[in-house]
Amino acid sequence: MKWLLVSKQSASLQVFHLMEGNIVKEKLLYNPTQQSARISCQGKQRLFFIEQRGFSNSHSIIKNEYGFDIGKFFFDRQHSKGGTIELEGIQFDYSLENNEGSELVIYRKGFLTPVLSCGLNHYTANGVSSYSKETIKEYACMLLGLCWFLFQPPAIEMKPQFKESSLVAV
Repeated sequence: MKWLLVSKQSASLQVFHLMEGNIVKEKLLYNPTQQSARISCQGKQRLFFIEQRGFSNSHSIIKNEYGFDIGKFFFDRQHSKGGTIELEGIQFDYSLENNEGSELVIYRKGFLTPVLSCGLNHYTANGVSSYSKETIKEYACMLLGLCWFLFQPPAIEMKPQFKESSLVAV
């Protein structure tokens, strides 16, 4: 799988497609000004907001379309190219891998085997090593999109560690 930037990087509304081969699995519309992400997958659509909390650019709260906190995002700049995202009470660790950070890998908290790996090809050319506030929020949106994808029934059935967990589609 990989995220494909469909719009221009400088567009006021950035459109991403989560691709598996030639098939669009999910659509993500990210508005950097409003810090919002509209995610469409399997006929379902949700709106999320990412708000910075505290003094650090690396902590954010994820809110649903009704303004309720449903998760949080932490980017650890000091120790690795990764961090933690929590959505609906389920925690995932993630890391940016490969030399240029061109792959986003998600692990279920407490598991060593990746749950999902996703390419970030559009960032390789643009310098993923610059972890600006805006870039971190885009990662949060893409991570949110991947976690939302994991909550969908076919993904749950494909992953044995999800069958045993208490994942509930939102």
